[in-house]
Amino acid sequence: IQTLWTLPLDTGSDEVTPDSELMLSEGKFRLQDPVRINWSGPDSLLLVDPFRLVEVKAGKVSQRLLLQALRRQAGQLNQAPEASFVARQQREAMIAGGSRTSIQKMLEKVTLFEAAPEEFYQDLIEQLQTQVFNRGDLIVRQGEPGSEMFLIRQGQIEVLDAQAKSVVARIGPGDVFGEVALMLGSPRNATVRAGSYAELFSLSQTALDALLPIYPDLRSRLLRLAQDRSTQQQLRSEADMSRLRTRMQSLRASESAAPAPRPQTQAGPPAGLKLGPLRFWARHTSSNQLAELDRAGTSQQLLEPGEMLLQPMAACASSQGLWVLDAGLDQLLLLDPENQQVLASYSSWGNEALNQPRALALGPEGLWIANTGASQLLLLSPDGELLNALACGRAPTALQVLPNQRLLIADQRMHTVSEMTYSGELCWSYGTPRRFGREENMLFAPEHSLRLDTGHTLIADTGNSRLIEVNAEGRIVWSLISGGAIRMTRPTFAERLPSGHTLIEHSNRSRWLEVSAQQLPVWRYALPIDGF
Repeated sequence: IQTLWTLPLDTGSDEVTPDSELMLSEGKFRLQDPVRINWSGPDSLLLVDPFRLVEVKAGKVSQRLLLQALRRQAGQLNQAPEASFVARQQREAMIAGGSRTSIQKMLEKVTLFEAAPEEFYQDLIEQLQTQVFNRGDLIVRQGEPGSEMFLIRQGQIEVLDAQAKSVVARIGPGDVFGEVALMLGSPRNATVRAGSYAELFSLSQTALDALLPIYPDLRSRLLRLAQDRSTQQQLRSEADMSRLRTRMQSLRASESAAPAPRPQTQAGPPAGLKLGPLRFWARHTSSNQLAELDRAGTSQQLLEPGEMLLQPMAACASSQGLWVLDAGLDQLLLLDPENQQVLASYSSWGNEALNQPRALALGPEGLWIANTGASQLLLLSPDGELLNALACGRAPTALQVLPNQRLLIADQRMHTVSEMTYSGELCWSYGTPRRFGREENMLFAPEHSLRLDTGHTLIADTGNSRLIEVNAEGRIVWSLISGGAIRMTRPTFAERLPSGHTLIEHSNRSRWLEVSAQQLPVWRYALPIDGF
């Protein structure tokens, strides 16, 4: 009901009539889910909701401040302190429960890498690739040639018998398998599958060989392992022996080479790779600026706080001009893109009003707005008339207009990505509503989603610090996790570029990263500290 009553005390009667009644969700108050009420004086009340602080004196608003303006939380939707605290504690408990483990500790378990120098582990970690498997996915097949080793970051892995029917062993986070195949290229001695959702790091033989000139002791260890009788007894055919002999010849041929220096950290793209032009909108949360940047970080358009703007959140170009969402003043502006003159301004339409809007999307019917604080989507005509108000989850933070009058919505507090019709009918979803996690069909506070040309959905799973691409059946077909050469925390935006690369905004909206289809970083950009 969102109502505040003030009641008289010591009336001497069993029935108490309120002195006053205020509707908090209407008109000038516009409070949503107030979490705290305190007296701030003899006749004044202080009310706090997840977004605002309001002081009420004698039934009138005397002061109204945005919590985001008082205490910035860069790149995050301000939530009630209780909700934020609980989510953080549950997340920390999940990590402490053994769902993740140190990459270096896993590498130290491998006989070949024991007692290696610290810089070796650093170089080796840079060579790792991340892979995600759904429950039941085969990882390796018995008898097939192998050339990579796997480190289990999360999940349960099942080792099957010779007929690949029964489980003979289970391994989990922190365990390693495939070491011999990595070192010698020998065939797999068992079929291995994912017993649950699993995240693995993989190290290829090619990546390992790239480090041999830098660390000669590693080459010597490999040769001793190849000559070991127990290793040769694992080989099943003459073809396997031939592969082993070829591997040993390659190792011996490189023994006489002089040690190479450690590779330097590469600041630009890999040699020979030409990156195409790039334009993207970036939000500077500490200075409340929104800018369209190119690959060099040069601002092509800049929106910053002023007389009409407080906190520009999103921008969308149209034939009418540049639409800009202001989450600080809860308004939608139409600007002239040439001089940024305000052509029109909107904040309410009858009973519907903007409340912490987060995203815009232009469609054939008009302009869609993710009105996050009110848990709804709004559709406006080109001239700003309200055409539709659609209830949507708890906190829709991103939306995309799809063909056939459908919408794709990422909901940060429902922990879901959903596809629905303009009438609100659910057509497809990924994630378990109101439950967060890092398993199959589970997300944690996703802030962005994008339907790709392939029909797959790319999701920035912000709370889990990962990107996943899922197909129509809800199976993960591609993923990107922080680790190895990838440094990425809390991704808040992701886009698949025409080149096949993926553009990512992360680290509380302060950094951008472009990765190739092979998960190699090809471009990085950090926002300037003092603003654009």
